[in-house]
Amino acid sequence: MGAILESGALECHANVTRSRVGRAGFAWHVPRIMADNVALTLEAAGFYAVAGFVFALAFLSIGIARLDPAARGSGLGFRLMILPGVMVLWPLLLVHWIVGGRAPDGKTGDS
Repeated sequence: MGAILESGALECHANVTRSRVGRAGFAWHVPRIMADNVALTLEAAGFYAVAGFVFALAFLSIGIARLDPAARGSGLGFRLMILPGVMVLWPLLLVHWIVGGRAPDGKTGDS
């Protein structure tokens, strides 16, 4: 690979982050914009996961009893089971927690 780069047979462009010679001997390029988009998506997913975890800690300790009275007094096992779902659905649960557990028609969760 070093001989190819030194001979100038493989050009490096400004919008290319990595060049590599594949099995067939041809080079493939990853455009910098694609690498930037992937990095941005991973950063956003990381932020969403951290925000979900922080929200889940507060929600599972305080807010769950307000939204679901049947969950009041539930044990650690139940709260650990629903932790991944709370982390994923945290924006929806936050809205319900702020509204006070009322359904969109104004009724509470209690029938």
